[in-house]
Amino acid sequence: MADTKVEFSQLSKLYSEAKLKYPYLAYDIEQLHETEQKIYEYSVQIQDLEAQKLDTNFNSLLNSGVSNQNKTVIDDKIKKLRDEISVLQGSTLFQRKNELETASNELDSYLKEVNTNLDFQRALREALVERYESHIDSQEKSMVVPKKTLAIISRLENLAKNDPELQVILNIDKDKQELSFYENVIAQQKSIKSKDPKEQAERDAGIKFLERQKADYRKGIKNKGFKLCKYIDEHRKELGIPSHEKIDFNDSTSPLYFISEVTWADSPLTLSATKELFTDAINRTEKNIESTKQCLTITNKEILELKNKREEELQDLSLYPKKDILSTLGRIAKGTITGIKNFFYGNKHPFKGVYKKPPMPKAPSRSSVVDTNNNFLDAYKTEIGQDVIEQILQNHKKQVEEQRQSGSRQNNSQDGRTL
Repeated sequence: MADTKVEFSQLSKLYSEAKLKYPYLAYDIEQLHETEQKIYEYSVQIQDLEAQKLDTNFNSLLNSGVSNQNKTVIDDKIKKLRDEISVLQGSTLFQRKNELETASNELDSYLKEVNTNLDFQRALREALVERYESHIDSQEKSMVVPKKTLAIISRLENLAKNDPELQVILNIDKDKQELSFYENVIAQQKSIKSKDPKEQAERDAGIKFLERQKADYRKGIKNKGFKLCKYIDEHRKELGIPSHEKIDFNDSTSPLYFISEVTWADSPLTLSATKELFTDAINRTEKNIESTKQCLTITNKEILELKNKREEELQDLSLYPKKDILSTLGRIAKGTITGIKNFFYGNKHPFKGVYKKPPMPKAPSRSSVVDTNNNFLDAYKTEIGQDVIEQILQNHKKQVEEQRQSGSRQNNSQDGRTL
């Protein structure tokens, strides 16, 4: 157990103050690494060119003219690369290399120090569980309207198989495509101006004809749209719309809103486009939910591991019951006696909770960082807590991606064996 303790609030303050001095530190460090990588790559190229130059010197014994020419070309390339390196090393960013690395190391030391406290790590993951669960819930809710919309469109298409009139109504997609075609042609024709009055008059007459065709399609779309809305209202049972549910085509939270938008001549949306957009959105959301659930599983596993580590830490400090068989049997015996006493005292549930381990004490800890008053319950609200959570999130995403790639490789391997 560390002799010198520092309160979490104090360390959190130091971290925020240090970070405030370098608001763009993460970006600067990233750019610095890119600069160093370029310098390294240029240095490797110079080494390769120096090797080529050495070969050229040997070849000069056979053909001095060609060899000297090649040597000059190589020297020019080396000079350009060295000039590039000089520019990079002379940049303001590279000149601040030591300063930036010192600041980065200082922040990393705070993160490393606070992460030595198991209660801190556990508290952040418990906060992360709430965030994951909330995200899953919001994502599942976001799919409700798209799924209902797709279900209604699917039922409309099935009903249309035995209803010629509905088939004509659902041809609204084709009408909108034709309308879009006429609008594009009209816009194109209007952009052309002829110097010849006769030619321009013919073009204007053609545009008027196209405008009439366009107006007919707009009228047809409006008519079919009205009939579609009426059909939905009259066939709510067949479409799976509850009888008590109010039909409001102007309610943006309703699945009918997106179907009604198809009926607007000014809207480019079609039934087929709606199906495609919502299907893609649902697939993306379901993948996102699955990834989040995997992250949640990882987090809960880490919480359990941290809890066990904390129990072991407290056992070593002689502050918590041990896990060996004798201590377990002793706890069971003590719990049984307590349960019997509860029974004689008329307790309705005499054995409820009697075998549970006592709650873990908040302190002490081997860590040099402690939170005497809150035991890190509000750590996730602090800047250092948020930065550690971000690190945890990135680690979880990496694990999920590795699991996905591993599963993909196994499937490919099995497919190969099958073949």
